[in-house]
Amino acid sequence: MQPYQDIFPNKTTLLHMRFADLYIQSKLFCKMADVNQNDIDPMLYNFIAAKTPGKITPEVFKSFIMANKTSLNNFRYADWNEINGRLVGLDIDDSRKRYIISTSSTPPKDSYVKQSFVLKGVPPIPTLYGFIYEVQNTLEFPKELGHYLFLMPALSKMFGKDSYLSDFREPEKMNDFIRFVQEGKGKLDSIRRSFQHEPRPLGGGSDGFAYAIGKTRIFKIFQQQFSYDAARDAANKIWKQHGAAGTEAYIEDLGKIGNFGKHPVYYYIQERMETVFNFFNEDRRLMDQLKGFIKDIINNVQQDSNYESIRRNKNHPRIGNAIKSLTERVYNKMGYTINEELNSKLEGKLKPDWILKLIEEVIAKLITDRTDLRPYNTGITSNGYLRFFDPAFDPKEL
Repeated sequence: MQPYQDIFPNKTTLLHMRFADLYIQSKLFCKMADVNQNDIDPMLYNFIAAKTPGKITPEVFKSFIMANKTSLNNFRYADWNEINGRLVGLDIDDSRKRYIISTSSTPPKDSYVKQSFVLKGVPPIPTLYGFIYEVQNTLEFPKELGHYLFLMPALSKMFGKDSYLSDFREPEKMNDFIRFVQEGKGKLDSIRRSFQHEPRPLGGGSDGFAYAIGKTRIFKIFQQQFSYDAARDAANKIWKQHGAAGTEAYIEDLGKIGNFGKHPVYYYIQERMETVFNFFNEDRRLMDQLKGFIKDIINNVQQDSNYESIRRNKNHPRIGNAIKSLTERVYNKMGYTINEELNSKLEGKLKPDWILKLIEEVIAKLITDRTDLRPYNTGITSNGYLRFFDPAFDPKEL
């Protein structure tokens, strides 16, 4: 028969066993906490930090991890990306599964929510809300959509990832694209009538994306209101009414197509030209020389004693004569300060009076407060002049 003590340990033995068990459990608990804290996805940590007013101490963050360990465990297989102030994730094993964490308790639109979580805040970390869901494609793919698939690279670059193929596998993004086409179809059909051939991508910058649509035209879509306002001002060509300038790229048509999600999408159709950068075979040294020359023009214009008066009276019916006089003064003052190598490179490609026209255009842009005077925004027209082809860019990028 088994001894009594072997079946029921005495109090001392039992106490030792409990302490040993608690010690092991506490060590394991601390180890798990450290692993969870150190191994948490950097995107998730950065998102939490961005939503937290003030600094997160290690102690506070550890408390947040421990308070929400079970919920956070459900998001360990997410590939995260921050979109519109929310953390959105794809499951690395299941392409149908989606995750989202945000400060809003409202579930994502057009979705089937499978699980929801509250990530309890530990001050100063706020309370966050998480969802595991499947996106439902609520719109039918219209047959005529094929005519507008060329817009996918542009919209993806403007509002998502660089790779439009992966970006538009997202049903929510495809829903936005379908709505954009359906709601803007009348305008898009009107734009397509200007195409001389199927659009060919020319590339994009910080604000938009351009396509070649013929030998003499380009089509650009963009998202910034200030760019639209500048393009509209350029199309109106206020200074042309006074007989001034006339060297800026001609904008044939512009407007708003519609909204991609919550974002407005504008466009213009503009005169096409050969970019100077391409003409220089992407030689940045020559571009720096052109930049220096344009900067000298700007300085000489702004130092002229009549410049401020011209700027204040830019809408005067006879201001064109004053602009032409200022152009000639700046040209005579600068002489032939253009770099010899740069001048020889452009010789034969441009008309003899191209510098005069360039100075005139710089003046026109300065007095109308448009700051698009970068050499990378210049092109060579078919009739032999150097023109600025971007109506505006964000001055913060200088």
